[in-house]
Amino acid sequence: RQEIGPESFWLGCIAPYAPMLGYADGMRVSADISPNWKGGKSMFDESKGAQHINNIWWQNDPDAIILRKKYNDMTDEEARSMILWIGMLGGMINTSDLFHEIPAERTALFRFLEPSNTKLTATFPFIDKPEKLDVLVKNYPSRKSVAILFTNRTEETVTATYTLKRLTGISEGTCFSWSEKNSATLGKKPDITLTLNPHESNLIYVAPDGNSPKGMNLGGKQ
Repeated sequence: RQEIGPESFWLGCIAPYAPMLGYADGMRVSADISPNWKGGKSMFDESKGAQHINNIWWQNDPDAIILRKKYNDMTDEEARSMILWIGMLGGMINTSDLFHEIPAERTALFRFLEPSNTKLTATFPFIDKPEKLDVLVKNYPSRKSVAILFTNRTEETVTATYTLKRLTGISEGTCFSWSEKNSATLGKKPDITLTLNPHESNLIYVAPDGNSPKGMNLGGKQ
């Protein structure tokens, strides 16, 4: 730490946690992501298990985001699910892909993840309960709003209903289907019902005041 100076960013890569406390700025928390759906299993599982230390001991690093389509066996939906999951966590955002080989639509998605200067760490409301879908919730305190990511990691189509109160503590709010392209109003609701195909995700923004997420990205940057 003395050699690299306080201004440098130190990433521990597959390092033991205890001796890195107080030294590292970031820490890999999972095995390498491979360019296929099965290759992300460790990332999904370990990011859930280590989320309670994210932005407390250091920034968690789930591994580099795979944006390229070249040498990538994931479908568009699978790639999007992994990308949004990592973006929601609130830890490190990075890629090792060559920028000139990244398709324009995935470059836009990568920009949608850009973090703000405020640390925003997502939570898993059902981490101690079995659920059909994996659910991540991120609060935006300055806007008094919430983003919810629903991900179907199973091999079957899943339909599920969740009350906003159970997910966020908000009894009712205006819901938006949210992406890097736009936000479509779903109306004022007390609950959310959705159907997701295998490996598909759905990002929902909830605003008690009815204001859309226009002008803001997933990292909370405006």
